[in-house]
Amino acid sequence: MKYVRLVILSMTMIFLSCSKEEESVQMLETFEKEKVITNRSKGGNKVPPIGTPYSLIEEENMMYMTSYLIGLTLLQDQAARDYFYQELTGKQQKISLRTLLNGTNNPFETAFSGRYMLYNWYTDPKGEPTPPISSAIPDPLERAYDVLHMGYYTYYLSIHNDYDWDIHVPNKHILFSYFNFNQYLNHKQYIINLWDMDTGLYDDGLKMSDTDKFFIPSTFDYAQELNDILILTLRNAGTYSI
Repeated sequence: MKYVRLVILSMTMIFLSCSKEEESVQMLETFEKEKVITNRSKGGNKVPPIGTPYSLIEEENMMYMTSYLIGLTLLQDQAARDYFYQELTGKQQKISLRTLLNGTNNPFETAFSGRYMLYNWYTDPKGEPTPPISSAIPDPLERAYDVLHMGYYTYYLSIHNDYDWDIHVPNKHILFSYFNFNQYLNHKQYIINLWDMDTGLYDDGLKMSDTDKFFIPSTFDYAQELNDILILTLRNAGTYSI
């Protein structure tokens, strides 16, 4: 009788252990699916690899949004273009985003913050911002997409305290072969904005003009575009050398 009880107890423990393990696996699968759905709903076309820390996904979403707003600022505001051109003059192939968003009477920061407000709608901060892109059309004002739920000041502090991003300009010689940024845009019309999570693979980005904005295709030829269109890549500072 004692032996029978031991057998029953052992089988019960094994059953409970298996059930608990199955429940854990199901919870993990659900969590991974939710991460993928969240990333897609925020405009990311890529599915993050299993095991990617969620903080990296958040940073990549911030890069999507920031790259888009940098492009809008340069395409739509002449004072911002002049300031960018001046700040990049005499420097190597990168400029700190913190530098561009610093200082009083900074025309780039003024124009950038104004465009941020177009997407923020003056809402109270409710969490991480939703990038202003979709799987098809980058500009949320053209479709009924979500707004940015982080106030500009909170976003500004995130740029200064949490992220250390540079705007890498690998082919700045194309821009500086023109007298100014306006002259470049009059001739080329487009700029290409990429974001890079230190993978070295440029498969996320936008090709933008004042009237036309679209995602780079899967057949994007970085080397070819490097010879023709000004490329701006948002990157984490200190992870590459120039």
